[in-house]
Amino acid sequence: MEADVGRPMLEAVRELVSDGVEPAERRLVRGERTVLPHTVPDRWISGRAPRGVLTSHRSQASIPAPGALDPHSLVVRSVEGRTLRPGVDYAVDDVWGTIGLAEADASPCEVDYAYSLLRIDSVVETATGGLTIVEGQSHLTTPRPPTSSVGARLVATIFVPYFSDGRDVQVLVRRDGPRTVTAPQQHLLAATSARLRAGEEVRIVCWGDSVTAGGDASSDRASYGALVEHGLRTMGADARVTTVAVDGSNSAQWLGRGEKAGCRWSRVAEARPHLVVVEFVNDAELDPETWPGLYLDLKSRTEAIGAELLITTPHFTMASMMRSDHAAVDTDERPYTRFLRDFCRSEQIALADVSRRYEHLALEAVPYHTLLNNGINHPDDRGHALAAEEILACMGRNTPRSEGDES
Repeated sequence: MEADVGRPMLEAVRELVSDGVEPAERRLVRGERTVLPHTVPDRWISGRAPRGVLTSHRSQASIPAPGALDPHSLVVRSVEGRTLRPGVDYAVDDVWGTIGLAEADASPCEVDYAYSLLRIDSVVETATGGLTIVEGQSHLTTPRPPTSSVGARLVATIFVPYFSDGRDVQVLVRRDGPRTVTAPQQHLLAATSARLRAGEEVRIVCWGDSVTAGGDASSDRASYGALVEHGLRTMGADARVTTVAVDGSNSAQWLGRGEKAGCRWSRVAEARPHLVVVEFVNDAELDPETWPGLYLDLKSRTEAIGAELLITTPHFTMASMMRSDHAAVDTDERPYTRFLRDFCRSEQIALADVSRRYEHLALEAVPYHTLLNNGINHPDDRGHALAAEEILACMGRNTPRSEGDES
């Protein structure tokens, strides 16, 4: 399809897409062998999902992609061939696709099912001035827009959700290229900045939850902490980054207001950092009334070990957590994000505004949740890179990418 762009761009893109695009890819699986547990399925936490909807993860059990399974297509059979009855012999979580047996102990079964993939198509302006749609490659959770051909300019992207018929799509018009959004704040990191200028060793602790532990980065080197160290070393700094993190943790547990294995503030202190970088997306689930006390305690403990503090706002998470059903969110309304911005402003603490960088994805026509490898809260390599760039920008050490660079 191609359209003339002699009228306002948004109108031209909408007209181009009005007849629909290619439907979302749908896959059918028959006779998949599995062992189903005796449990009540609960999101990704309990039950077993079919393999086709499981996201990849390098270090822990895979998580099903929410919304990818068609629950009405599911057929469960015993290995003897008896078809099990939904709601009687087994139950399924319609969103997450996890299955649990109602009565029997864990048993081998066969399942038939259909699932879908996501896709991002590109609307590009060709060398002749017309608009055309370039179809992207489908993926379970993290599709990427297709690469534009030489001479073509990306105008918009089309997000094609699971099981889309090609009409219920979301169009994101590109208004700006990728860039860091955090302002340099060396004045709030005076000691760290002085060490960097003098070429002295700078010890940094990245402290946090599963995202800091590596999230769904493809390797340790692709995690945001490793990227911060690499970025500083590339610029000639003698930097060493240590990761102190526990999956599923929050700051309250690390500060002695809850219990979780491995969560001890002493682990941060023992690393003798000059700078502590804090990331706790899980703190968004805590009682907001506890945030001021926790973060004042966090600040006090960091000062007591002679370190400076840099706090990051949280990256974006799945749509239900963001209270949005749109592929682009240009304003983060989460109370936790607002608290961190206000707290760092009032306490004069350096803030790497990762959330604002995710807000900027709307201007880049990038559906933010396609950076979540597990479909929930774990960023892929691109998400880790965005966080690292904002941290480096806060330290005044980044090199902004050119307008045409991909995020």
